[in-house]
Amino acid sequence: MDLSDHVKIEKDTVWRFRRLNQFDTYLYRTINIVQEKNFRDAMGSVIAFGVCRIIEGPLKGNFRYLKSDDSHSIDIPWKEYAIYLPRNSVTKALTLGVNLDIHFFLTTDPQADDLFAGFDRAMIFPFSGPLPQTLIQVKSLVANCAESVDIEFCHQPRLITQRLKRRIEQNLTFNERMGDVASEYRTSSTVLGRMFRQDFGLSPTEYRNHLRIVRCSLDLIHGSRIVDTYQEFGFEDLSQFYRVFKRVTKARPREYKPKDMSKITKK
Repeated sequence: MDLSDHVKIEKDTVWRFRRLNQFDTYLYRTINIVQEKNFRDAMGSVIAFGVCRIIEGPLKGNFRYLKSDDSHSIDIPWKEYAIYLPRNSVTKALTLGVNLDIHFFLTTDPQADDLFAGFDRAMIFPFSGPLPQTLIQVKSLVANCAESVDIEFCHQPRLITQRLKRRIEQNLTFNERMGDVASEYRTSSTVLGRMFRQDFGLSPTEYRNHLRIVRCSLDLIHGSRIVDTYQEFGFEDLSQFYRVFKRVTKARPREYKPKDMSKITKK
């Protein structure tokens, strides 16, 4: 979950994690947000299932999922809910101050594509049970939820922005210049970037960086070296990697290394 700029967050601002197996990871975080804050989730090659609880306390703000059409923004009607984020989904939320307890199950398992065929929209639904520990459990919960709300940022993105989004996802390690891509699409980089932000809530470069950091953080949790990870995903140098990583996660890469596994809160 991207905790973007201009925000004041208090308490437990770093994910705690538990590696379940080669593909699956469990994350936990409790945060107090005391100012207006945008959340952005762009999953790339990761599937996520979260259990979220809005904690009663001194902060009484609201939490709202945003759409590209503001008139269709969604206020969360439940204090406890599940969130399902399929591969390559993009969501955006706004909070005006809230205490939030978040548990996530993430997988990069390629076999999940067959298992979750047909479940290609991000959604939330009321849920108060424990976090599932396997893909089969996740699939069962998503398939059998009685009430759900679609939270995908944009229902009908333009064909040109869909092409660019897929291109970024399929060429994550390459540093293509948006000017060159725009010329290929017979438009300008300014126009292309503006359309992409309208459809997905962030710029093409922000989207690419977000997907890179999501994969980098999981690779670090699973034991990859920082020096190998930043080079594998196309960052030009270590300083750029640290800067982007901190902007997206509000944490340093070394806090995602396996040596920090002792800090995990197991639920």
